[in-house]
This record gives sequence, C-alpha cells and structure tokens, in this order.
Amino acid sequence: MRRFAPQLFAQLFCFCLLLFPVTYSRAQYPIKPARRPIIQNGDLEYREVKTAIDPQYQRLAEENLRSDFRKLQVLNIDLLKRVFRRSPETSEKDNQKGIGSTLGDIKKVANRLRSNLAVPKIDDTEHYDMTLAPGVLLLDKTITSFVENPLFQERRVVDPELAIRAGKNITQVVHLSDFLRKLMKEN
Repeated sequence: MRRFAPQLFAQLFCFCLLLFPVTYSRAQYPIKPARRPIIQNGDLEYREVKTAIDPQYQRLAEENLRSDFRKLQVLNIDLLKRVFRRSPETSEKDNQKGIGSTLGDIKKVANRLRSNLAVPKIDDTEHYDMTLAPGVLLLDKTITSFVENPLFQERRVVDPELAIRAGKNITQVVHLSDFLRKLMKEN
C-alpha cells in the first residue's frame, strides 16, 4: 500500500488542478467592450481621439517644468561659484571637471526645457570667441533673461515677441554651454 500512496496522491493532485480552471469558467465568455466605429471615407480612416488632457498628467508636466527651471538656476549659481570662487580644498583638475559637468547638466536641462515649452525653435548659429570667465558671465545673463521672461512669470500671457525672445535665450543657453564645455576640454 505504501508504494501506491505517492502515485495516488500525484494523480489526485493533477485531477484537482484540471478541475480548478473549469470551476471558474461558468461556461461563459467574458464580455469585451464594443469598439468604436471607424468611419471610412475613401482612403481616409477617422478614429475618435481623446482630446482632453488628463489632469494628473498635466500637473506632473507642470511640476517637471518648475523643477527644470529651478535646476537651471541652481546649476547656474553653482557654475558661477566654481568659476569665480575657487575653494582652496579642491584641486584645479577637480574644479575643471566640476565646471565641465555643470555645463553638461545645464545643456541637458536647457534642451529638456526647449523641447517641453511652447517656444519657437530659433536657429542660432552664432560663433563665440571668448575665454571661460566672460563666457560664463554671458551664460548667466542669458539664463537670467530666460528665467525672468514675463511669458513664464504670469499665467496665460501670450505674446509672440516674448516667445521669440525665450526661444532665442534657451537656444543661446544650449549653444553657449556646449561651447564652454568644449573650451574646458581643450584646456
């Protein structure tokens, strides 16, 4: 009898497993939601599109924009400190590495802001011929001009001139930070 107990137990267990899905099926197919009709007109196909933006998604997008604005300003202040207030504890090599890293972060945040904001993309092919300190001061001036733009200070301000100025500023921030970073790598 002991020989058959494990085999019998395995057969009963498998039989119960086979019955398990059958007990929940209740011999009905699940009801699928009806598809919205597709209106076809010649070669064109129209589908109903949800135009309302999810409030939670909109709130997250606004929080990310605010966070990027703050981060751009904090990085700008950090860059100014690294260039003009060199601490005696850090070596020149570490300071230059930190400046290059901060410039890369500024470029990354500025690109993200440029893509997420509704400002026109301006092709700014200005070539810069300056050293690090004047370039950082120009970058600071450009970032300050961008952040203090009335387009971002007041809600629902729609002014094409302000939008163009913001587009020029953020494009200049991207190009300047890239130029200064390349300048740091050359030195």
